[in-house]
Amino acid sequence: MIRLYDSPVSPCCMKVRLCLAEKALNYESVAVDLGGKANLEAEYLAMNPKGVVPTLVDDDSTILESTLINEYLDEKYPGASLKPSSPEEKVSMRLWTKLIDEELHPANGAVIWPILSLERLSQRDPDEVIESLSRHPDPKRVARQTTIFQEGYSAQVVGEGLKVFAKTLEKLESSLADSEYLVGERITLADIGILPYVNEVIRFGLDQMAEDKPLTRAWFGKMAARDSYGVAIAGVLAEAQWDAIADRGRKAWPEMRNHLS
Repeated sequence: MIRLYDSPVSPCCMKVRLCLAEKALNYESVAVDLGGKANLEAEYLAMNPKGVVPTLVDDDSTILESTLINEYLDEKYPGASLKPSSPEEKVSMRLWTKLIDEELHPANGAVIWPILSLERLSQRDPDEVIESLSRHPDPKRVARQTTIFQEGYSAQVVGEGLKVFAKTLEKLESSLADSEYLVGERITLADIGILPYVNEVIRFGLDQMAEDKPLTRAWFGKMAARDSYGVAIAGVLAEAQWDAIADRGRKAWPEMRNHLS
């Protein structure tokens, strides 16, 4: 039995749910309350010492890191492969997943975390917030979130993250000029890996970043029309919740876009 320790709007959880849906695999979703710091409780840290989501448990195996989880699922379970067939295209796919893991996801913490969290945290005692943030085992995350909490959207780290998003969107638009999907003419783990982040741009009130990216918007439309998107992303929140996130993003965008000028 597959068990996924999960959080609805985590992009890493989204991409694992996308893979599970594309492979038509049944699984049990175990909600991890990130706002309540359930990811930092001893029981969870025993499974995942980094205190992040997702964590996948498959019978006696525990798999960490969303990219590795997706490769594991694709290799272990039957059905249509989510990897390209040629060695050259496999290299291209892994270069995309490497970019997502090493550049885009760290930037995501600077761009999307404040949209999801600043309004809520601003209603609490500042000293309590800083103490709560400091409990995370990753010192880089602690430093980034503390800075953003104190400085808001004007923080330099927010601008650095936005520039990574902008650069990635340019690369995506260029790649889609040559093929229907990121790597060739069918969906691969590269498409699954980047879709949650493009979804954030389009649905979190940052869609002006993709206004001049027609190929990216068309690709997003194709991906969003797949059953897996409905199950793994669109269906995890009520439409009113998506609208509320987008409203916060639209309100933040005028200040955020100053970093790109």
